[in-house]
Amino acid sequence: MKFSGLKEGTHDFQYKIDKKLFENYESSEIHDADVDINVNLIKRKNMLELNFDINGRINVSCDRCLGDFDIEISYQTELIVEFGEENSDLSDADNSITIAQSEHELILDKHIFDYLNICVPYRKVHPKDENGNSTCDIEMIKKLEELETKDIDQEETDSRWDKLKELYN
Repeated sequence: MKFSGLKEGTHDFQYKIDKKLFENYESSEIHDADVDINVNLIKRKNMLELNFDINGRINVSCDRCLGDFDIEISYQTELIVEFGEENSDLSDADNSITIAQSEHELILDKHIFDYLNICVPYRKVHPKDENGNSTCDIEMIKKLEELETKDIDQEETDSRWDKLKELYN
């Protein structure tokens, strides 16, 4: 976002986010996205205030069946940008960063990536349908249950441990 040359006051920017953003980050749980981001920039003499309004959908893998599904997101946050001697692109607890006074542009990719990852729920599971039934991949669930049963049935103990168990009893 280029801010040099803008007059003091309010300016609006719109961004469309898709899977291209996540190709640059290996650690992302998000595979794809269709997200609209409106950024309201308030330019002041010694700082910038950015208000983000994030709406759309992100695509993640289900923790239960490993199938991909979409999650609707809506998130609002702000970022305060202060001018200083050098860049400090790490935002701290109060959502502020410092950039050098010589800067003319603000790169928002990492901040947007972080904001979208904040929207990912801790437990990602397919939503239930209108009847309250899981929409997970039934074949995958059956396969997982089958493998779990086989593991329990085939569980063998090491005879060395049996000797130790005798000592315990």
